[in-house]
Amino acid sequence: SSGSGDSGSKELNIYTWTYFIPQEIIDNFQKETGIKVNLSYYDNNDVMLAKLMSGAKGFDIVSPSTDYVDVLRKSGLIEKLDKKKLGETFNNLDKDGLKLEELSKIYDPGLDYSIPYAYFATGIAVNKKFMKDYP
Repeated sequence: SSGSGDSGSKELNIYTWTYFIPQEIIDNFQKETGIKVNLSYYDNNDVMLAKLMSGAKGFDIVSPSTDYVDVLRKSGLIEKLDKKKLGETFNNLDKDGLKLEELSKIYDPGLDYSIPYAYFATGIAVNKKFMKDYP
């Protein structure tokens, strides 16, 4: 692919987190569509941003953390989605009622530049044996 949304391409170039997309998903996608998937990896958002800002091209999909979607958008490093081409895929994003458009308001109002793939939470556990003053 040219990395510019060329729908005639038989290759899909994805720039994503290491180990983020299970190989089974890639294999099934390639089998069902006949489209070859080329994966490039990064291990943190700063590496991804530096590569894109240095002029790296050819990626059809990049999967930044939500806080970097706005940075990429304002830097002109990602294109606005053509939701018409996504059809029912876009309409079915929130079939589980997670209120994705509400959650995305802080980084991509209207989900014009990104599609939520996964949401994660970070938890902190405290062992009061070692932190006696912790409330």
